[in-house]
Amino acid sequence: GCKLLWTCCNDKEVFLPLLIAKRDSRVVNICSVAGYLALPSGSAYCASKYAFESFSDCLRREMLPWGLRVSIIEPGYMRTSILEVSLKSLEDSWNQLSDGVKERWGEDFLRATFNTRKNSPLRKHAEDPMKVVRALQHAVMNTVPRIRYRPGWQANLFFLSII
Repeated sequence: GCKLLWTCCNDKEVFLPLLIAKRDSRVVNICSVAGYLALPSGSAYCASKYAFESFSDCLRREMLPWGLRVSIIEPGYMRTSILEVSLKSLEDSWNQLSDGVKERWGEDFLRATFNTRKNSPLRKHAEDPMKVVRALQHAVMNTVPRIRYRPGWQANLFFLSII
């Protein structure tokens, strides 16, 4: 999250002159619906995605006079290992808590939270990651790439819910 954002901000001074020098260069950043939709238990992740969205949007506007196109891909839930990692992260966080905190909240709290995440309709209907690949391909290969790509129905549904 945050390390990637800092890397992008710091490295832009190195790579942008190279990209500007070549006609029709592209920058394609893969963000997330979490860049405009705050999710429970996702404060750090969502904050980094909000920041990356803003960085990408500013970069797009800054590079417009140079003819450098910047696209943002905002996928929803995809069938990737991040879904399993998030469940493991929840369990790891629980295991690091003091006995007093565990006693206060109880094992039932952990199980209920775990089951809510595991049985989430979004998770159950996670989409094919090839949709992201196709969006990436379009952003790189098309003569007029879109500013934003929202591969899959979930990303579009989340976006519509905020307008």
